[in-house]
Amino acid sequence: MKSNTDNPYLQINIGRFTTSNREPYITFDNIPDLSKVNQYELSMDFLIEYNKKGLSILLKDEDNKTISTCSASSDKLLYDKWYHYYLEYKDGIYTQTITDSIDNKIIQCDILDYNENKAVKYIYFPVNTETTGSNYICLDNISLTAPLLSTLTINVTDNEGTPVSNADITIDNNYKASTNEKGQAVITLPTGRYVIDVTAEDVGFALENLAVYAETQVKDITLNGTVNSQDYKILSVEENTVKVNTPETDNIIIYAAKYNNNILEKIEKLIPTKQYKNTFSDLPFTPDRVFMWTKDMTPKDIWPSEQ
Repeated sequence: MKSNTDNPYLQINIGRFTTSNREPYITFDNIPDLSKVNQYELSMDFLIEYNKKGLSILLKDEDNKTISTCSASSDKLLYDKWYHYYLEYKDGIYTQTITDSIDNKIIQCDILDYNENKAVKYIYFPVNTETTGSNYICLDNISLTAPLLSTLTINVTDNEGTPVSNADITIDNNYKASTNEKGQAVITLPTGRYVIDVTAEDVGFALENLAVYAETQVKDITLNGTVNSQDYKILSVEENTVKVNTPETDNIIIYAAKYNNNILEKIEKLIPTKQYKNTFSDLPFTPDRVFMWTKDMTPKDIWPSEQ
């Protein structure tokens, strides 16, 4: 049996335990931020060596309050046999499933719609007993299929491929860093979807969607040249289509943005089809704002227009 795990996101008491004041349990060292983490799955094998009353698996939050209980009776879980346990979180819903060794489903617990941003912190595996110390449970092969935190390396270059030092990086207004002399910065953050904003004085800027999904990940950013404020005009913003009349310039860049409670949620770059012609952009969302960047690296609203 394993005595520990190489997973940096979990602390696990594994092995042979009686249920007398020492329940085997799993602790998330880093609680997932449910507003950022869309999906993860924890799986493990377990063996009940002696079982009178069955098994109850408890999910508890950081306050040690029970969120949900998954139970299986002794007639469903035979002693001295291995079983699989799965905990899945997806789109605001937790699901617990127990299968036998060849993945035949024994029980799937009631789906819990849990949107209070109170993530599971502890998972307890008590075995009901009549006599203290009469039952034993082993936990093994525990894995987390998606990391709860990611180490993101960001490489920033100008449009000629030269690394840019001292570039300011902001991700969703929550995570900030500056690049070193190699044009590189490292940020640790939960997996999820973000908007990344990078600016460097007298060099340029970039504003992009960012999907963070792996334990370690690299993002390359190329800064666009600075733009001058010009005459521009929104012709229409209807549902997911934006039509813009742009001036003649080689480097004008316009963005459409979607906000949620005043927090930038989605961003799309609008690229003119022809200079002096309308820009048509079929967006995956209806924008709340359309803006361009001025020479001093500040956004200037095109729509709704600044008063």
